[in-house]
Amino acid sequence: MRPFEILLVATALLSLIAGALSLFVGAVSAAILQRLSVATLVLTLIALALHLTMEGAHWQMFSIYGAVALCAWLAWIVSRPDSHGNTHWPVWIGGLLLIAVGCASAYVVPMFELPPPTGPYAVGTSVLYMVDQSREENAPGAPQGKRELVVQLWYPAAPGKGRLATYRRREETTFESSYQAVLPTHSRLDAPVLAAAAPYPVLLFNPGWGGRRTQSTFLTEELASHGYIVAAIDHPYNSQPVAFPDGRVVVAHPVPAIELLTNTTPDEVKGIGNAEADKQANDDLFVLNELAKLNEQQGSRWYRTLDAANAGALGHSLGGAVSVQAWATDPRIHAALNLDGWSFGTQTQTGTRAIPADNTAYPLLFLYEDGYAPASGPPESPGGKWSPVHVEAAIDAWDAAHVHSLLEKYGGYWLVLKGSIHPTFLDKTITSPIARLSGAGPIDPRRAHRIVREYCVQFFDQALKGTSSSLLQRDQAKYPEMLTRIQTRAPQETASSAPGKH
Repeated sequence: MRPFEILLVATALLSLIAGALSLFVGAVSAAILQRLSVATLVLTLIALALHLTMEGAHWQMFSIYGAVALCAWLAWIVSRPDSHGNTHWPVWIGGLLLIAVGCASAYVVPMFELPPPTGPYAVGTSVLYMVDQSREENAPGAPQGKRELVVQLWYPAAPGKGRLATYRRREETTFESSYQAVLPTHSRLDAPVLAAAAPYPVLLFNPGWGGRRTQSTFLTEELASHGYIVAAIDHPYNSQPVAFPDGRVVVAHPVPAIELLTNTTPDEVKGIGNAEADKQANDDLFVLNELAKLNEQQGSRWYRTLDAANAGALGHSLGGAVSVQAWATDPRIHAALNLDGWSFGTQTQTGTRAIPADNTAYPLLFLYEDGYAPASGPPESPGGKWSPVHVEAAIDAWDAAHVHSLLEKYGGYWLVLKGSIHPTFLDKTITSPIARLSGAGPIDPRRAHRIVREYCVQFFDQALKGTSSSLLQRDQAKYPEMLTRIQTRAPQETASSAPGKH
């Protein structure tokens, strides 16, 4: 719990105890305890005001707020001359139970803390709205109109004070996640860009299927603190929920064939994945074009701060596929990082991108969850029907061969994080100490985030800034949890080992 939350709980407990005792003691002592009950109630109300002002109301504390109301009721009861006796004990017991429920809620779903960025720059963040006038929206159920995007930038900010951005905008939350609309990050909202070290390489971040642009803020803030402008893109009707400036909030229609792998075949899954990866990669390229325009626009707060010609892309799950697809399509994107995603995308699969120059001889990094080692799984389930398990095995085998060929041709890395699972690369794993709720794997989430952040920063530093990576090239023993399956030392060089994904 946070400081004013703890203070609120402590003062509410004191108020309840003082009120309860005054009901069962003599007149002289009762008068003293009555005054104490009122005094502790005043302190409780002050603590409540501080909590609401400094930390913000959220549902985990609702029962605590109810307990404060009972504290006020109890203080009123004990102030009456006929208040002695034990007929009011349910108020006291009810207050204690409400406090217990609130503390339990705050433990199970805490106001989690993102790891502080380790780079030399302060971090700012801004949300942009963009419309691609060259494309029509064609998502199922979407109204007729142009393709709209919501993009959030994290960037090196000028030193100074300012309001910290919250983790998510309230209109983009549900009741369960509404507390994230008052959860502070380490980024200052709309802070001025640090112009002294500009321009900064642009990194395009893509969320997973049904994810959102803020899902890996632990990583986007870190990259920004090391001198990158990270543009995290919500892809409407796949990312969700997405709020537009006019108040519309759009969500995606479920696609069981790829989300649950039910009633489908591997070819159908690849077809769906390729179509969505291609569409979202086009979103990436449009955003990169718009950022390039902002960079040249005098009077823009982004004037001469965005190096769109020296860009990278990264993402989780489907977003990883989108990132590699964008890299394969646009020569301005010199490096791509896929966090545990199948590599959908038609351009990725053609392998027609030019071989990179020596300074980007390691343009690709595939970082997978533990146990990803698809060899040759059974292609079909008994009876010729495709079960989800067999569909996944077939896609795994196809993906492993495909990624292996990309690395042999272009150069890069295939890494596996021991103890990780698919959600390890998200903020979600630190949202609860209960693994069933957070999706955490065997590896400690904080440890995993530290490893992922350092590898990602060094990968992009090497690819976009020409700084050799000690982790990727020399000091691989620093984190024994990170296993190297493939490391190509130059384009077209034979990989050092066979592929091994989950």
